[in-house]
Amino acid sequence: MELSELTAYAKEKYNIDEQHKWDDFPGFSVLTDPLTGKWAALLMRVWDTDTGEMIERCDIKCGQDQAGKPDKPYVTSPFRMHGPKWAGVTFGKETETAVVRKLFDSAMDNSKNYGFTIVLDSPSPKRDIAVNATGDVPIPPRGTTNAPSNRDIVPERIRKLRLLFTPDTHPMTKLAENFYRQAAFMRDYEDDYPWAGTFVSYYPMYHDLTTAQLRGYFSWRTRVRRGNYSFISTSAAYIYLYELLNGIGAPSVEERLQKMEEFEKGFLDAGFGDDYMRYNLRQWMADLSIMNGLPQEIIRKYAEKSLFEYEMLLSVLKTPEEHTDEEICSALKEFDQDKRLSAGVLSAFGSRTAFLVSEAWRQAVKNYRNGGTDLFTLCFGKPYERSWFPLSNAIYCRHDPQPDRTVIAGSACVFTCKAMQWRVRSYIRPNFDRSLMKRFLHASDLKLRQYLKAGTRLRESPGEDWAYPYIDEAIAKDMRREAERRRESVTVDLSGLDKIRADAEKTRDSLLTEEESAEIAAVNTTETVRETGGCESVSTDIDHGEVPFTPAPPKGCEAQAPVLLDPVLLTVVRTLMRSEDPRSILKANSILPEIAADSINEALFDEFGDNVVLCEDGHLSLVNEYAEDLQLMLDNDYTEIS
Repeated sequence: MELSELTAYAKEKYNIDEQHKWDDFPGFSVLTDPLTGKWAALLMRVWDTDTGEMIERCDIKCGQDQAGKPDKPYVTSPFRMHGPKWAGVTFGKETETAVVRKLFDSAMDNSKNYGFTIVLDSPSPKRDIAVNATGDVPIPPRGTTNAPSNRDIVPERIRKLRLLFTPDTHPMTKLAENFYRQAAFMRDYEDDYPWAGTFVSYYPMYHDLTTAQLRGYFSWRTRVRRGNYSFISTSAAYIYLYELLNGIGAPSVEERLQKMEEFEKGFLDAGFGDDYMRYNLRQWMADLSIMNGLPQEIIRKYAEKSLFEYEMLLSVLKTPEEHTDEEICSALKEFDQDKRLSAGVLSAFGSRTAFLVSEAWRQAVKNYRNGGTDLFTLCFGKPYERSWFPLSNAIYCRHDPQPDRTVIAGSACVFTCKAMQWRVRSYIRPNFDRSLMKRFLHASDLKLRQYLKAGTRLRESPGEDWAYPYIDEAIAKDMRREAERRRESVTVDLSGLDKIRADAEKTRDSLLTEEESAEIAAVNTTETVRETGGCESVSTDIDHGEVPFTPAPPKGCEAQAPVLLDPVLLTVVRTLMRSEDPRSILKANSILPEIAADSINEALFDEFGDNVVLCEDGHLSLVNEYAEDLQLMLDNDYTEIS
């Protein structure tokens, strides 16, 4: 950090100009509190003739207790000033900007002067007009015209807000108390002042804003409360969310959640803020719901995309009989490493796949046991209890006592509060056995391809036959549902169908010409030859055109030609093996990604018995478990798979 950065910070936040008071010492200057006139910092720039460099130092009126800390060697005893109120700072590459700014903020807090001051005259016409500690505006010297305008006068509430801040409160609980005290004081304040400049701060508070930025923020908040959202720095917008979390402008938890939803739609959906802010917002909404014991459906509404996403998914998989097919299938997709449900053949069957897979899971969870342990426990282990710290990454003051309570967020996630301490009992990822889930999904893919007559057949994998009975039961239910659906859809009386067909043929024959009758007779002769089961090629000459007709060979007479992996598809496979994108190759050869994936999988099926290439949203990828064998095949230059 350089000394110029400190002077720029003092100007931006406190409207302090660097003052050069000594002509004989041009390298020395001071930063003075505009309200009290007291020195906050003495700045020193001295040329080192030995090194040929400028040495930059300063004395800051922040207290010597800040000096001598091992982690901040650049903060020392003062260089020029004396007394316990001063500390010295040496500027260089190791000097941390945030630390120096905080020391200067402390100096500004220490320089506050309480009381009333009326300036009747000033010996220097160049002296700036300033607002004193109580907000009174000094009377300008007679004959001057630089009196401040109404927009330049600091509102009394803004000045008093500054005085409510207690410095040197480092723990987050003390910071939260500071914030809540100031936020409650400004609960109903409104302003009309433009927001200007940039503002970036971690855990932002009112004290971090300049006076102009404070007025700009409260003006923005005034418009937001009327439903008019506009741009403001993301850090400043976080202050508004902290207010809502603390009940400022929304007393009940229901009102807080409603206003936070409105903020998401009006601010984040409009393109302001960032994805991380959205993530924090959803997490805080879930935390508020749990802390206040709201119903499960409200907790799930916010927890779907928050910290408790896995817990909500596991609640669905643990009690599948309480959830819809779509909810179960959506939860299973989160553990579907091979994307069989979202990018495989089964994805084409939509709600029917959802029913088949979810019903198989219901049956398996209900009935499967291995060593006395149910399927869900085998897959996800047993729940683990640990401490939970709601709203830990926000400025939140617990000004209301939390009653002892138990909140069931789902069958796989339970929160308890006792003596103001929260604990959560849920499942943790290190205990998950994904291999068992993988076997279930592979078995479902295999069985359902056979049943739905879709895609290439898959080869059975060892250790998955335990899942077959439950998938078969789901298939049996689907067959009964389909039969019932077909019965309900048939409404035509078929009793007179034979007579209708005969009358239609008679009418048709009466309308045909002799040439058309001859053509129909020739076709009927060909169909007769087909039905004999012979493999000979039969042709029939039609009198008026003598066009030969060659029927397709009957079943059992087809030539068994080898399946080729043509050069283009081979190039695609090699490109995927290099972890590169083959879309340019496919585009140049006018091949759809879905067609390419299906062709490659069909050509390689006899070797692998499974899909080796996946296609999701037009993007091709390899199944990792087959990469090594596929590489061996390519190393041997296999270009033809039979």
